[in-house]
Amino acid sequence: MLKPLEKPFRKTGYCGIILILFSVVLFAVNPLKGGKLPEGFYNPVIAFEFTGTEKEVYDLFRDGSSGSRRGFISSMERGLYIDFFYMCAYTIFLLLFAGVCRRITGSGWFIFSMVIALCVLRADFGENIQLLTILINLQSGGFGSELSLLHTYTWAKWGGLSAFFISLIPFLRISGIFGKIISITALLSAVTGSAAFFFRSVLNEIYTLSIELIFVMLIIYSFTFTCRYPLKKRL
Repeated sequence: MLKPLEKPFRKTGYCGIILILFSVVLFAVNPLKGGKLPEGFYNPVIAFEFTGTEKEVYDLFRDGSSGSRRGFISSMERGLYIDFFYMCAYTIFLLLFAGVCRRITGSGWFIFSMVIALCVLRADFGENIQLLTILINLQSGGFGSELSLLHTYTWAKWGGLSAFFISLIPFLRISGIFGKIISITALLSAVTGSAAFFFRSVLNEIYTLSIELIFVMLIIYSFTFTCRYPLKKRL
């Protein structure tokens, strides 16, 4: 029989705090305004990730004054370099969370969740490489192949995060009201993401915000969940 655990996700929560600190740094570094964003977008970083054509890229980085344009590009570059550390932080958080789920339940299912987390890391790394390559070639142009790969990596990252959260539902749904709320939020987020995949619009912004919301909810959950019974018997 599984021994009672007070707060098994506490260490995971500490990692989540580091993740929040990285988020604050990224918010401070990333540009808040760009040139002309695709319809439905208001965050230039998200718009850059989901950009589809060279024209959209040039519109996003179009000239205001040369100084502001250079500053915009520099901010985007700094944010991308910091994001390499950020992606490692959130991957560790996801791995730790799935690992605790496996330890509590004794189920090998959450090994699958850990594999998804590693695939998301790979996709995010590939996405950043494409974005940086586009920035390097911004003057010369001719980055159609990078845009094609960007589309693949971007959706692999965001879709992978949805898949990871959904993979946690077998645990979350039996872990109290807050766990059920996170489960429902994960499902609604996935539905929004599916719609955004086929109809790029403000849905993309809503989808990415919902993913960020789930991260926050999981961090809070990590500090509030208390295990006092053998969950593995109820899976």
